[in-house]
Amino acid sequence: MALKGIFDCTDRQVELELPAACLITEAADRAGLVLNISCGGAGTCGGCAVDLIEGTFQRDGEAIEVANGDSPRRVLGCRTRIVSARWRVRIPKRSLVQAGEKIVVDFDLSARFAHQPPVRKVFMKLPPATLEDSVADFERMTRHLAEAEGLTGIRPTLSMLRTLPKVMSEADFAVTATLAQREDGWEMIAVEPGDTTAKLFGLAVDLGTTSVVCSLVDLGSGRMLETASCYNQQVRRGEDVASRIVFSQTEQGLAEMQQLAVAESINKMVRLLCRKEGIEAGQIARAVISGNTVMAHLLLGISPERIGVSPFAAAAAAPGTVRAEQVGLAMNPSGPVDIVPAIAGYVGGDIVSGIYVCGMHKGEGRHLLIDIGTNGEIALGTPEGMWACATAAGPAYEGSGISCGMRARSGAIERVWIDGPEMDVRCEVISNGNHNGRASGVCGSGLIDFLAEAFRAGLIEQTGRFNKDLVGEHPRIRQVAWRDRTVQGFVLVPKDQTDDGIDDIVITEKDIEGLLQAKAAIYVGSLLLSRSAGLGFEDLDRIWLAGGFARHINVANAITIGMLPDLPVERFDAVGNTSLAGAFAALVDDQTWCQLDRIATRPKTIELNKDPDFEDEYMYAMFLPNLMEDRFPSVVG
Repeated sequence: MALKGIFDCTDRQVELELPAACLITEAADRAGLVLNISCGGAGTCGGCAVDLIEGTFQRDGEAIEVANGDSPRRVLGCRTRIVSARWRVRIPKRSLVQAGEKIVVDFDLSARFAHQPPVRKVFMKLPPATLEDSVADFERMTRHLAEAEGLTGIRPTLSMLRTLPKVMSEADFAVTATLAQREDGWEMIAVEPGDTTAKLFGLAVDLGTTSVVCSLVDLGSGRMLETASCYNQQVRRGEDVASRIVFSQTEQGLAEMQQLAVAESINKMVRLLCRKEGIEAGQIARAVISGNTVMAHLLLGISPERIGVSPFAAAAAAPGTVRAEQVGLAMNPSGPVDIVPAIAGYVGGDIVSGIYVCGMHKGEGRHLLIDIGTNGEIALGTPEGMWACATAAGPAYEGSGISCGMRARSGAIERVWIDGPEMDVRCEVISNGNHNGRASGVCGSGLIDFLAEAFRAGLIEQTGRFNKDLVGEHPRIRQVAWRDRTVQGFVLVPKDQTDDGIDDIVITEKDIEGLLQAKAAIYVGSLLLSRSAGLGFEDLDRIWLAGGFARHINVANAITIGMLPDLPVERFDAVGNTSLAGAFAALVDDQTWCQLDRIATRPKTIELNKDPDFEDEYMYAMFLPNLMEDRFPSVVG
């Protein structure tokens, strides 16, 4: 029996027929709708919340029946199955992954690069073979390319050769060849009928521990067409790199991790982008992927086991170039996939990209680069040398593990103010112009603002707990559900003012605890790395802030909560997603790739856990702004 139904989204309806009962998340995927699942389907993050409008459903063995006209039932899509012949489900904006997200896309590419991608297309109209000129099809093309383009030493790929006879016959020898440059010459990776030279695409990927960001790029113009982001589905087997290293120690676990990164994360975004731009995935000729060392290993199916034990050695810091078909990437199967080289086991290609984008490799001044992500990475560049370290910041500021957290896109609260003795709350919501201006959740920059504003207003204490004198008195502080118990929470936006009108947007004490852990890791990593080079924060000329939301955080608020050192805001420069920026630059300019290779060998790696001050400094930094208050005179003075 076919199960016919409708997904209601804010801007459209999608009709779908299912062959059998399946989870709502799986049904949505069939409909080309990707739901937010930061917990990987464990039912703990709440990211895939949907409303049941009509039909019969099953949740953890319990039947749920909703008649047309009944009040909607809020459930998690990853735990609820569609079982009736007719059904209707509404997907709130916060639960839906969309292309064109704001903050994950933003970056500032200060580095200068040329437009010279190492892939190209050439159209040729060839004479057919005759008895007098019976040269084979491939050699006929290479002869033409040598004579007309000056390209020699071209070799074929097997996948291209398998398509060649049919293409030549159907196109009457008018074809377009796609060429990829290798170290020892050119390789023909595809041949298409007709003139398709205007359709040459590449893929830039930021493969993060928590989030995956993919940008579709027109290699002909060097222009970024569209970007999409989702949670890295490896979270199904662990939230951090340490747990994923443990899970991947068996062959089965390693294979599953690769599948979750490629098929369940990157490829879903590729299909989403291709549908939006009206192209085929096979027209993507090259990809560049930037990420931390463990993510690169898991992407390639290489065991990261030795990264998890001292001396934290990777199998390869610079794995180089592989073919798309070797890792299962949805693009031209013979297309080159370049992995940005890493510095060390926990200091990866993402910080290498950041060093390049910020120009720190030039050795001009004393600059600190802080990449604010789950696996926070920090680099220090001076005329005397370069240093780098990693710190486990966690996924809180990427919206993961936060009660109403979300990535930065339409509907996300990105600014928060708490005014006056009544502690009136004002919020600014990201809108793409079509949004109704109502909030769906809160993203990283909004979380930083809330923490700072609440601390200034006396709403929360130095420990991160709500002011006990206000508990029971302030109407916005109340007991809220958190997993299997209740905790204190603050209502940021009441439900009647939210996008779906069903649930309050709240921040709980458990959320604040996660935010404090993340900010402490970032501050302590920056402090100890600077000390290892014999510098204090006051000696730094500039601090670059990288990460998906870094361009949009309020620096003064980040100083107030003790995430960043107490320096004049003019010394900070937020550059956004430098990992994606580096991948993009390397995609469109082959010389950038050469620079990345050189940068990766330069920094000295610092192990923070070996620093005798680490534990004490981390404990100090778990307070607002810091237990050592004299370090933050502008906040506590």
